[in-house]
Amino acid sequence: MTLLPARHFCHLPNALCSDRLGFKRLLHRKAIALIFAIVVSAGCGKSNDPVRLLADAYKLEAKQEFSEAEALYRKVISIQERTLGQEHSNTLATRILLGNVLRIEHKDAESEAEFRSILEIRERVLGPEHPDTLNARRRVAFILSKQGKRRKQNRNIEPSSR
Repeated sequence: MTLLPARHFCHLPNALCSDRLGFKRLLHRKAIALIFAIVVSAGCGKSNDPVRLLADAYKLEAKQEFSEAEALYRKVISIQERTLGQEHSNTLATRILLGNVLRIEHKDAESEAEFRSILEIRERVLGPEHPDTLNARRRVAFILSKQGKRRKQNRNIEPSSR
């Protein structure tokens, strides 16, 4: 897989400064590079070009048009699952972005389901102690605490292998 040079995507994180709830969101450059690596496998310049769709979703998110961004993320995920597979890191990275938009839209049940699914895949593929798995576990914990499920939170996000 060939990654694009940094100049192709270095401007995108600046568009993601905060959402209407005031949560600061940071995307690691490596995660963005992985997302943009799909250009090679999915093709560039087409109407369903995932890179273009992701860039459009970023812009919509920055303008707080979250329902439109959600639709684009879902479309990108569909393309990625078809071309890369459900367990690919690019697909999971886009699913995280979708989960964040769902959280912003106060669709907590959908957001929780998305983050739990990501956690399950990360545990199975990477193991319970991998940094990406731990980040996925933190996302589940955050959404549960937002919902006021603190007692349930501790029981349900423990590593499955313990």
